[in-house]
Amino acid sequence: MRISHQSVAQRLLREISTGQQALFETQERLASGKAISKPSDDPFGLSRTLAARSDLDLGAQWQRNITVAKDDLGLSEALLTNLGDLLQRAQELATQGANGALTADARAQIGLEISRLLTEAVAIGNSSFGGRYLFAGHQTGTPPFVEDVPGAPTVVNYVGDAGTVEREIGPGGERIQVNIVGSDLFSSVYATLIQLRDDLNANDQAAVNLGSGAVSADLDRVIEFRGDIGAKMRQAEVARNRLEDGELRLQSLIAGFEEADLAESLVDLQMRDTALNAALGAVARTLNTSLLDFLR
Repeated sequence: MRISHQSVAQRLLREISTGQQALFETQERLASGKAISKPSDDPFGLSRTLAARSDLDLGAQWQRNITVAKDDLGLSEALLTNLGDLLQRAQELATQGANGALTADARAQIGLEISRLLTEAVAIGNSSFGGRYLFAGHQTGTPPFVEDVPGAPTVVNYVGDAGTVEREIGPGGERIQVNIVGSDLFSSVYATLIQLRDDLNANDQAAVNLGSGAVSADLDRVIEFRGDIGAKMRQAEVARNRLEDGELRLQSLIAGFEEADLAESLVDLQMRDTALNAALGAVARTLNTSLLDFLR
C-alpha cells in the first residue's frame, strides 16, 4: 500500500503538536517548580497529596487544641499554687493557735486572719478567664461557689456541676481533661478553714490542733492536683512533639509528589526540544519533497 506525502505530513504535524504540548508542560513544570499542575499529571500522587494535606489540617487543629489545653492547665496550676501558699499560711497560723500559752484574744486575732484567707480561697475558686469560670464544671457562666453569709460564711455551697472539659490532642481520640471540678478540691478547703476559724474564735485549743491536721491534708490534696496537672502538661507536650514530627514527614511526602526535580526537568526539556526540532525538520523536508514531485 502506497503512503502519500500528505499522510506522512499529517502524521508529522500531529507529532509536532504533541511535542509542542509536552515541551510546554515541561517548561511550565520548570517555571512553577511543581510536578503536578493538573490531576492527569499524576492521579496517584495527587490522591496521596490530598490525603496528606487533610492529615496536615487535622494535625494543625490538634496542635491548636494542645495550645488551648496548656493555657487552661497552666492557669489552673498557677491558681493552685496560690491556694497552696494560702494553705501553707493557714497551717502556720493553726500551729500558732494550738499553742497552749495563747489567750482567747490572741486566738481570735488569728481567727481574723483565717477569715481573710477564707475570703481569698473563695476568690480563687471563683476565678474566671475569658468569661469562663474555671472550676465550675460545665456551668462556666456563673461563679461556682456561693457563701451563705457573704464575708462571714458558715458554709460555702458549690453550685457548679461535675462536668469535665476535655481537649482532643491526637489521633485515636487521644484526649486530656483540662479542668478541675471545684467540688473535688475546694469544698474541703472551705469547710476546713471555716471550722478552723470557728475553733479559734471559740478558744478551743484541742480543736485548733486537729484543724492543723485538716489543713495539712488539704494542702497534700492541692499538691496532688498540681502533680496531676504537671503530668497532663507533659502528655500535651509529648503529643505536640509527635505531631510536629508527623508534620515534617507529611510535608516531605507532599514535596516528593508535588515538587519537580529540577535536574530531571532540564534534561527532559532538552530532549523534548531536540525531538520537536527533529519533527519540524522532517516536516520541512517532506513538504519540500511534495513540492518537487508536483513540479515534475
